[in-house]
Amino acid sequence: MGEWLYRAALVGIVASAALTFAILLFFSAPYGRHSRKGWGVTLDPRWAWIIMEAPSFLVMAAMALFGHSLDGASISEGPALSLLFFCLWELHYVYRSFIYPFRIRNTNKHPFPLVLITMVILFNSANAYVNGWWLFASGFSYGSSWLTDARFIVGIALFTIANLLPRALSNHSWYLESFPDYPKERKALIPFIL
Repeated sequence: MGEWLYRAALVGIVASAALTFAILLFFSAPYGRHSRKGWGVTLDPRWAWIIMEAPSFLVMAAMALFGHSLDGASISEGPALSLLFFCLWELHYVYRSFIYPFRIRNTNKHPFPLVLITMVILFNSANAYVNGWWLFASGFSYGSSWLTDARFIVGIALFTIANLLPRALSNHSWYLESFPDYPKERKALIPFIL
């Protein structure tokens, strides 16, 4: 059951990531400064961030506790790197789920669409399951050399670009439209290029 769900979730994540990246190159996601009417029911951004980001923290914690029993893998196989990745993941999502929401200003100004919250919950749950299954249920053992492996580094670079590029372009366009004295020659992400 665990491996089948892992493979299905992985295909869903890759497909949704490609589709989302393409869509976000042409449309801004409707939250924060890009918030706009017409997206249905909305929530206060603080509650939205807690509700949509907490599943990442909770699903990964569940995988660390129970994932080894999904497909009979031993939790003792390669625990050091799995533990490092687990701790980094949980620290990141503790911040995104339970600290950042209370640092948001102007919550009345930028409500969060429920449809977007739902999509993020689905993605974050699948993403945490896929990563948690690989770390705690697959039986795969990472050596410390994995941290300097080209596949790992390229994977992180691609993931970072896919997440930052569409938002950088949206924010750059917003600044150009909102501030007449904003430098027209300034680039969105890479100085002098993009």
